[in-house]
Amino acid sequence: MKEKIKSWWQSLSIIAYIEILLLIIFIVLLAIPGYGKEVWGWRSYWLITFLPEFSAVFATSIAIGLVYEFFVRRKSLEETLDLIKYSRSLNNAGICEYGSDFQKIDFQDFFRNSREIDIMFVYGRTWTEGKRPYLLEILKNNQVKMRLCLTDPDSNYLKCLQDNWHEPGTGKYSCEDLRRRIDDTLSIFRGLHEQAKNEKEEVADLSVYFSNRDMPYSFYRADNKMIVVIKKRGKEKTSKTPYFLVKKTENGEGLYDWVVTDFEKTLVDGGARVIYPA
Repeated sequence: MKEKIKSWWQSLSIIAYIEILLLIIFIVLLAIPGYGKEVWGWRSYWLITFLPEFSAVFATSIAIGLVYEFFVRRKSLEETLDLIKYSRSLNNAGICEYGSDFQKIDFQDFFRNSREIDIMFVYGRTWTEGKRPYLLEILKNNQVKMRLCLTDPDSNYLKCLQDNWHEPGTGKYSCEDLRRRIDDTLSIFRGLHEQAKNEKEEVADLSVYFSNRDMPYSFYRADNKMIVVIKKRGKEKTSKTPYFLVKKTENGEGLYDWVVTDFEKTLVDGGARVIYPA
């Protein structure tokens, strides 16, 4: 109990100490008029008449201030400190933004002026089809190095995806359908790169990989920033897919850094094979 009181006392602000001191002084002053009447008689009429009122007003005001200090201001301060702690934690993780709808991302703006681009997804056919015009512009830039990683159509992981996503009674998301989607995406990127070569002498350095590893997330990296998308596991349809916008951190321990390290290991430890250029 003594430790709790000591801890409470030490946590008070300077203003609270001053308010407590003034409260004690005004409480003492409240007792002076009665004593003064006996000692000084009616010569202290002003003291006897007005001091109690002034002391009562100030004592009440200070008491209200202390109540505010203990119950309102302290709670507000604690909430502010919590926000600072959360903000610092997010900053250390390199998390800049959380979004509830992946479809609303302006990828043209996201990739603008980027020199190193990495993309990893299971197949990404719909995304790739919708981004053809500015993917072509990116691939025309000979200062760009782009790496694309897709799920290996010969991987056993495709069976897991079929179990998670296949819609009974349809061919949608069967192993055959997934292989077709992967091949379509590969064909689009290959075609865009060849088109860029036909239009310009020097173009972007494009490499496409097939990975036989699990892909619990997709990501899109543009230099020192990245969009990370968590994939759904169930068969139910979702209208929105959440994502995180993250950045490279100074300490190298953020989400961006973890994903880049994981991706690099996948490319070099036998988990992926180069498909393009052949």
